[in-house]
Amino acid sequence: MSPVPGRTVVPISEGPLGVLDLLDGSFAVLRQRARVIVGIVAGLVLPVALLQAWASRDDLGGSSFSDLLNDPAASTGNTSLFAAYDLLFFVTRGLGLAVTAAGGVAVSRVVVGWLDGHDLSALDALRFTARRLPALAGSFVIIHALEGIGFLLLGIPGLVAILLCSLTSPVLAIEGLGPVAAVRRSVELVRRRPGPLIGLSLLLFAVQYGVGQAVGTLPEAVAVFVGPDRAWPLLAASNTITSLILVPVTGAAMCLAYLDLRFRTEGLDLGRRIQRHFPE
Repeated sequence: MSPVPGRTVVPISEGPLGVLDLLDGSFAVLRQRARVIVGIVAGLVLPVALLQAWASRDDLGGSSFSDLLNDPAASTGNTSLFAAYDLLFFVTRGLGLAVTAAGGVAVSRVVVGWLDGHDLSALDALRFTARRLPALAGSFVIIHALEGIGFLLLGIPGLVAILLCSLTSPVLAIEGLGPVAAVRRSVELVRRRPGPLIGLSLLLFAVQYGVGQAVGTLPEAVAVFVGPDRAWPLLAASNTITSLILVPVTGAAMCLAYLDLRFRTEGLDLGRRIQRHFPE
């Protein structure tokens, strides 16, 4: 794809970055091309956010806080863990994780396009992600199987699996590998310098918690008092706004971390400079 006429390609640093620089760079990606990034994420997030909020309408049996105070038996209608809405909750939770992974692929494709002198549109990025869906689905199953096994083994191995597989989305977007090879490549890269990835993951967790509290506290409070069955559209709006911020920031941070690791350990930045000056 050639550069888009009339549009300036966003510059991306080809030098090593610290942990704080990686986090700041992820927000810079969102600021630089907000319309493109939000368009990408909205196309992925909006259906899932609506489904998640709709699935939560039966929480507390659909009763409000005042209903429960007046009639405690109102919450006993749907208490089974295997009730239909509980199953739907787990399905939508899985879809939310899949959207985050897909968003990481799409955002990584946009960011690396800037390095190549291409300014992709949201539609271009979504089309690319659609072509990578089989590999993305395969890697998603592998990663969460590893995480599940790890959490069954007292939890710590599960956290290690999350860290080691954290660069799978940018690997899928940039190197074009299959699912198994992409997961192996992520593990290989993270093992070289795990410290910065641990620091970045902790910072992202803090950002996710802060954004979730800032955006979701009021809608959740309203849902408690008026009932989830009435407030679920408000919860859908809250879920959408939260995802529109967190999915691109997380995806961009992991992409920049991937590039930083390759710059430091494989000389990718030197190779790109040589290729620009000596294209033949």
